[in-house]
Amino acid sequence: MLGSLLAAVISGEAAATARRLRTQAIVTSVLGAIALLGIVFLLIAAYLYLSLWVGALGAALWFGCVFIAVALLGYLAYRITAKARARREAERRKSDLASVAAATALAALPTLGLRAGGIGLAATPFLMAVGYLILKENTRATSPKDEDDDGPR
Repeated sequence: MLGSLLAAVISGEAAATARRLRTQAIVTSVLGAIALLGIVFLLIAAYLYLSLWVGALGAALWFGCVFIAVALLGYLAYRITAKARARREAERRKSDLASVAAATALAALPTLGLRAGGIGLAATPFLMAVGYLILKENTRATSPKDEDDDGPR
């Protein structure tokens, strides 16, 4: 992600990307507000319909209990998946950091060989091969089993 961001800034696509994201945010916000109005009217209609059967106080109690139950279920689902999500993010950060460090080391090797008292030109290819193997090890793709580790759905 960082590489694509840097490439976009260097190539001058950052302004176009910012414009596209701003337009997308505006459209999404307007559509979300319209959908929210629709949901509010549906809830009002459901409340009025239920109040005909159980009265105004009964309908309000039913709606309150249902909303609290939905909120509790959502919170429980979030807490159950939070640990697996945090573990995946930590692994991704560790892999990204190792990749950046290995790429930086590979990029710095030729300049180290040219300095007086540096590694020397003869050791540079060997060190580049070692750096490539480290990079390859740290950027190895995870198996599909590890990707979907949120538990049963």
